[in-house]
Amino acid sequence: MSWVSRSHFTNLFFSLLPHFTISLQKGVKAKREKIVLEFQQLRLFLEEQERHLLAQLGELEKDMAKEQKETVRLNHTFSLLSSLISDLEKDCQRPAGEFLLNLKKTFTRNIGNRIKD
Repeated sequence: MSWVSRSHFTNLFFSLLPHFTISLQKGVKAKREKIVLEFQQLRLFLEEQERHLLAQLGELEKDMAKEQKETVRLNHTFSLLSSLISDLEKDCQRPAGEFLLNLKKTFTRNIGNRIKD
């Protein structure tokens, strides 16, 4: 290569450099916009997922509260029945006349407790 052609090449390079720089800047800007858009879409998706999962969690909490109430109710019923069984077992040891009198009292007392609850 001669000096003239190098000079021509250098001039051509420096004349095209601004166009090349502008092209690169446009490419970087487009890439930046694409990244920003993708992250906005991801944020929206994650917010939607968060709302959905929190709603599911709320339903689970409601179900757990219902189950807890039912467990408390069943424990109370079990306790009443255990008490009734204990009373009946004690009454079985008594003579027949006393047993029948106490049987009525035992059922009346336990049924009364049950009705109060």
